[in-house]
Amino acid sequence: MKTGVYGGSFDPIHAGHAAMARYVAENAGLDRVMMLVSPLNPLKTGAPPMFSDEERLSMAREAMKGTDRVEVSGFEMDLPRPSYTLQTLEALSMTFPDDDFSLVIGADNLLSFNRWKEPEKLLRRFGLIVYPRPGVDLTREMISDIENEYGSLGKIVYLADAPVTDISSTTLRRKLTEGSDLRGLIPEGALRVIKDSGRFQIRT
Repeated sequence: MKTGVYGGSFDPIHAGHAAMARYVAENAGLDRVMMLVSPLNPLKTGAPPMFSDEERLSMAREAMKGTDRVEVSGFEMDLPRPSYTLQTLEALSMTFPDDDFSLVIGADNLLSFNRWKEPEKLLRRFGLIVYPRPGVDLTREMISDIENEYGSLGKIVYLADAPVTDISSTTLRRKLTEGSDLRGLIPEGALRVIKDSGRFQIRT
């Protein structure tokens, strides 16, 4: 089974995350997309997540409920922290030996790929499916240069024609504290989870 692993903090999950997961599931030649809710990104510093691990996992599951070939997983939450992508993918491969895993990332993350833990090993073993991001000008030449740098020709699939949505989780967290209307920005299932927490005023 060909499985794309789409990881993120999803703090909170928003319509752009959901659209990306659906598009990759339908257009990247995969059998499924595993949306992996991460406990901690080692490259991110600053304020802690607004929502707990359990809340973010619940929001993602409700947001993607009924979506064909997209499965939400908390697999990484049971791994040692901080969690590095290579270690997560290796653990997934051991747990699901019949799956052929690849990593789904945004184009902005590809530009900082050299900062990841053992990027050469990650790219050679698993490969990347790259989704475009607003404001990130990623060319075929740039992709070829990265593949050549790590000796991994053909290991990066760029979904250049995928639609992009310019939504920021940072902006949504601010809007949540302000009590703004988030309909259309956060999937309805996730909004219900946020509302049920009783911590924010949610318009529905």
